[in-house]
Amino acid sequence: MAGICLDIVPLTNIVNSKGWYAELREDIETRKILVWISAGQYDAEAKKNIKVQLWLNSLAEAGKVKSVDGSRYSVGLRQLKSNPVCQCRDCDDLHLFSLCAVARSSYLFTEDRRIAKCRKRMARRTELRGFCMVRLIYKQREYKEHRQKLSAH
Repeated sequence: MAGICLDIVPLTNIVNSKGWYAELREDIETRKILVWISAGQYDAEAKKNIKVQLWLNSLAEAGKVKSVDGSRYSVGLRQLKSNPVCQCRDCDDLHLFSLCAVARSSYLFTEDRRIAKCRKRMARRTELRGFCMVRLIYKQREYKEHRQKLSAH
């Protein structure tokens, strides 16, 4: 089963079936796609929206949501936060990099373009490259490019 990570804006758009996210929602619900979640900031953001929580709960009942190991996630997040390369305005979503790295997810759905800038900065540092192995999906075109790979796992 392929694993994906979702930033909060795409997650909300999926739950509301907004635009091309309706297709992604259907794929998550009907294909072999696993949604990775974590504790901490991500969980706090998701809990602000009851529709998001209900959808994640229904996916969890179907075995389509999995939580990453909390201690590994925390260690990764601390490593990122303590690195000077990550101390910039573009790197305010470090929890997503830790989530993706611990989950070994190949895909992060986001609408925040600063994440790409942060990933580029981090990739220059050997000790941070493990956090940069995720493909960022911003648009429907990119999703369509990778849709078959997601479903094939």
